[in-house]
Amino acid sequence: MILTVDPAIVAALIAASVAVLAAGAAYAAGRRQGLGAHHGAIDAVRRQHQRNAYADLLLALHNFRSATDVHRLCEQAEAELNAAGFDGSDNLNQVLRVCELIVGAAPAAPVLSALVVVELEGPAEVTEPLEPIRIYTERLMRRAQWTVNHGPDLETFLNLTDCTRVLELKMAEFSSAAQKVLNERPQ
Repeated sequence: MILTVDPAIVAALIAASVAVLAAGAAYAAGRRQGLGAHHGAIDAVRRQHQRNAYADLLLALHNFRSATDVHRLCEQAEAELNAAGFDGSDNLNQVLRVCELIVGAAPAAPVLSALVVVELEGPAEVTEPLEPIRIYTERLMRRAQWTVNHGPDLETFLNLTDCTRVLELKMAEFSSAAQKVLNERPQ
């Protein structure tokens, strides 16, 4: 025996099941869109905090680099020594004056505090060059202070130039990593 079903009933059953599936899909899409909008705003705020932290650190590093530019400070020291009636070409006097200028500028504190903020913001590829930056910033300042307290030697000049060279390399590495992180699309 073959049962026949009214075509209107079959059409109603099919339409009802399609409507339930469409409602389920619409609910899932709306929920996903709502979560995306919520996370999008959070991601935008986070990226702005990262951008600000990276910019503050780069500004502090550039100010530090400018204040501790050993070659520029040597020229300044020579000119000051000559103007004061001393032999400006005397390397030990130049080194001592350069160290006095570095210590007098005391620009390390903004770098060190900005480093902490960037370490908190992350991510790892950005924070990787920060430890060498901290080490060489502190080393440069300690060496300059030691020279002011104990007297100059020619090794001091080499140490200072090595510190500034490494800092320049690590600054470029940090800047590149920060740009890469800030320019990638949020997921």
